[in-house]
Amino acid sequence: IVVTVTPGASFKLPMGSNLLKLGYHADINNFMEYTDQNAVNHYASGELDLNWRDVTFTIYDGFAHVFERPSIEDTSRVKRDDNRAGVKAKIERERLGLELGYELFTRDYRSDTYYEQFDRKDNLYSLMLTHQTFDKTKLLFEYNFGQIRYNESIHSDSDYHQFLVGAMGEITTKTKATIKAGYQFREYED
Repeated sequence: IVVTVTPGASFKLPMGSNLLKLGYHADINNFMEYTDQNAVNHYASGELDLNWRDVTFTIYDGFAHVFERPSIEDTSRVKRDDNRAGVKAKIERERLGLELGYELFTRDYRSDTYYEQFDRKDNLYSLMLTHQTFDKTKLLFEYNFGQIRYNESIHSDSDYHQFLVGAMGEITTKTKATIKAGYQFREYED
C-alpha cells in the first residue's frame, strides 16, 4: 500500500491580455511496507504569456527536485534535478498559424557520483504549421530537431529529427484535444 499526498498552490495574475502563472506542489509518497522507498518530490513552475495582436510569446520554466528511479535500467531511487525552460512564438493570420520554439532540458543527478555520467542537456528546436480547416478544427504539421548531450563522454550524444501530423480541435466548449502521429529518426555519435 502506497499513500501519496500532494499539497500545492498555484497563482495566476492577468495583466490585460497577458498572463503570469506560478505554481508549486510536492508529492509525498509513503510506503506501508517498504519504507526505504518513501520519497518527497518537489515541483515548481512559472509561465508568462504575452499577447500582442496576432503574435503570442510564451516563456516557461519547470523545475523538479525528485527522488525517483533514474530512468535507466537501475530500479533504486536516486535524487535528481530536472529543469525544462523554453520560449515559444506564435503568429496567426487568417486560417494559417506558425509557431516557433526552443526548449532546454537539463538533468542533474544528486545522490550518487555513479549517476553523474547520466547528467545531460537536451536542446529542442520546433516548428509547427497549422491550418484552420474546419470551424473548430485545425490540421497541423510539426517538425522538431533535438540534440542530446551528456556531460561526460561515456554515453553517446545524439541528434534527432521528428515529423508529426495531426489535428487540434474543440470537443466541447471546455474541452480541447490534440492528436499527433509521426516518425522520428536519431543519429548517434558512437
